[in-house]
Amino acid sequence: ILGGVPKRSLMVAVGSAGTGKTTFGMQFLHQALESGDKAVYISLEEGRDRVLSTADEKGWEFSDYERDGKLAIVDFDPVEMANSLSSIQNELPRLIDAFGAERVVLDSVSLLEMMYDSPSKRRSEVFDFTKALKSAGVTTFVTSEASAENPYQSKYGIIEYLADAVFVLQYV
Repeated sequence: ILGGVPKRSLMVAVGSAGTGKTTFGMQFLHQALESGDKAVYISLEEGRDRVLSTADEKGWEFSDYERDGKLAIVDFDPVEMANSLSSIQNELPRLIDAFGAERVVLDSVSLLEMMYDSPSKRRSEVFDFTKALKSAGVTTFVTSEASAENPYQSKYGIIEYLADAVFVLQYV
């Protein structure tokens, strides 16, 4: 990506299942951790143990970074998250600041979007969530499922309009 990612930007990787979105997000965090920065991985799909084992299998030693206080892994149950989303949005910037994180990964925003039946409610909640991440002052990487109709667009067509950069991952 020609020299790196601008600080405090919000990026999204859009792709169908198995195209490497989660791996890309983990690699994004690994680079920060290798540089001595702190990072937060927020998972809506995988449990903490699965995130650690996936990264460790790739040789990225997330278990060591977590043990050393450089990495925080937060695995939300989507149902619990839906019930407490407003408090999470309010607390997230404070928690990230208290931890001292430079980078955050949210895997996957698609599950957050699925929680809302109303398109207007979905749009406003995703906007508020990304605004909370931006107000935390961190560089953020979000994964999103691709639309079945258009592989260059996220499933709900929202997150790419809030992002500073969009990576489209596809099988070739």
